Amino acid sequence: MYCSRSITIHLLRGVLALLLIGAGMYFLIFSASAVKLFSMVCFVTALFLLKGCPMCWLAGLVEKIAAQKAKPLASS
Repeated sequence: MYCSRSITIHLLRGVLALLLIGAGMYFLIFSASAVKLFSMVCFVTALFLLKGCPMCWLAGLVEKIAAQKAKPLASS
């Protein structure tokens, strides 16, 4: 459903989204008001990378792992 092509790509998207959320929180708390717009861009980009909420990303990861484990069983 929301699987990436590989688990590595899925995990990289998650790590990048986590970094963007951290950067967004940092700029939201410790910056002037002119840079706060950048924090919103970070949050929106993180949501785009996660393809929704973090739970959606986690469900996609579990789905991808299950699909890869079922693939060898289907071929035999």
